[in-house]
Amino acid sequence: MAKSRKKARKAAKRPAKKRTAKRKAAAKAKPRKVKARKAKPRKETSIVDVMTGAVSEAGELRARLAGHNTFED
Repeated sequence: MAKSRKKARKAAKRPAKKRTAKRKAAAKAKPRKVKARKAKPRKETSIVDVMTGAVSEAGELRARLAGHNTFED
């Protein structure tokens, strides 16, 4: 809040010609890109979460190895 008030006070002290030029330039400027935040993986805290994660990973690996184009073909 204080920052915006300070900017407004500084702008009021500038000559009107410069104020309008700055305002027009700001209106013409392209909006800044907002970076999307990446979702962090859920932290495994309990032993149940750890075990279910390990079981699902093992199942995925087994399914991948059992598919075609593997060394067992």
